[in-house]
Amino acid sequence: MVFNYALDELKRLGTDVVLQIGSTDFKDNWSNKWKQWQRYYALAYYTAKRGNVFMFALQNEPNHRHSGPMKLEQWIMAMQIVSDAIHCAVEDVNKRYNKTLIPKLVGPVTAGQNTDWWAGVVKSIRTNYRGENINNDLLQIFSTHSYNSPAIGYKTRVNNIRNIIQSNHPEGKTLPIVFTEIGRWMNAYLIDKEETMDSPSLFTEWAGIYSYNMKNGAYGMWAFKFANTTSTTYIRGIKSGHHFTWQGKRIVEDAYNNIALNKPVKTSSSSTIAGFITDGDKTDKSTWISDIEKEKWIEIDLLKPYDIGGMTIYTGSSYGVYTGPDRVRNFKVQYSANGSWNDIPQLTLTNNKYTQVFEVFKNSYKNSKDKIHLHR
Repeated sequence: MVFNYALDELKRLGTDVVLQIGSTDFKDNWSNKWKQWQRYYALAYYTAKRGNVFMFALQNEPNHRHSGPMKLEQWIMAMQIVSDAIHCAVEDVNKRYNKTLIPKLVGPVTAGQNTDWWAGVVKSIRTNYRGENINNDLLQIFSTHSYNSPAIGYKTRVNNIRNIIQSNHPEGKTLPIVFTEIGRWMNAYLIDKEETMDSPSLFTEWAGIYSYNMKNGAYGMWAFKFANTTSTTYIRGIKSGHHFTWQGKRIVEDAYNNIALNKPVKTSSSSTIAGFITDGDKTDKSTWISDIEKEKWIEIDLLKPYDIGGMTIYTGSSYGVYTGPDRVRNFKVQYSANGSWNDIPQLTLTNNKYTQVFEVFKNSYKNSKDKIHLHR
């Protein structure tokens, strides 16, 4: 990201930004609190001045074992410091640059149904970092994340959250409720389902989710997972379930020369025609299926030596679907050189996430044949 460019463009477009600032480094001592106060003040001041940013959130999914984890008491302490910092920063920007921004802290940005967190945060919403009771809320927008629930699961969800807020707020008040991430499926669940981000059934679910939440007065629902992004889990660049519509071909393939097209194939065992493997047809009707449970292999004779610089392998699901339950989880690719089979490390995969694997090799491989072993 080019931060200034992002701020300038979003300001030009009139987009209200929620700046998510990640940090779990909050300790119960004054040196740490002062360090964090300065950090959040500086970020809030700069972004308010340059991009008119007035909404800020701290530490995405603090209760998640990977994103945090933070203890509830630690997050409350962070809320007390950060709320003071961002409010001071935006108010200073307003005075110096004649702006009228209204600072808002968004939180607790939790993952899943966490009623203990929600209640604990709201109980402390009017206690400052000195431990004093104050007459204003430290948190202005209540946010959480929600996945894996069908539309009917949202029939009363906003009202249920609102009841928790009112029951625990020192003055029985409520807050605007936002789902800062919302979707029918999260990656880990969607990857083993037939649906993709283009499935009509998924759009029907979204329609129901949005309708129920709007009916119950949700302040906002910020849809997530519409973009193809990388992560440590999905290192090949596409989060699970995302559908890139490019019928039968990915853009990267335009640069490939399919040297295996219509070349002779041998297989360990086959209940269908082995020629399906190299016929260039990626539809389900032209899929090679093995009828054995043990290790399987495919051998493609390229008929002459080639310097192979990359490879595309389709292991399931027709056309542009990146991932699906019919993918092959474990396989390796070998090339023939000097009379022996040699592994290609970049294509020795376990727990593969993708039905379509695209790999550009760091070094080219010169060989006469390819042999692919598929493992269950």
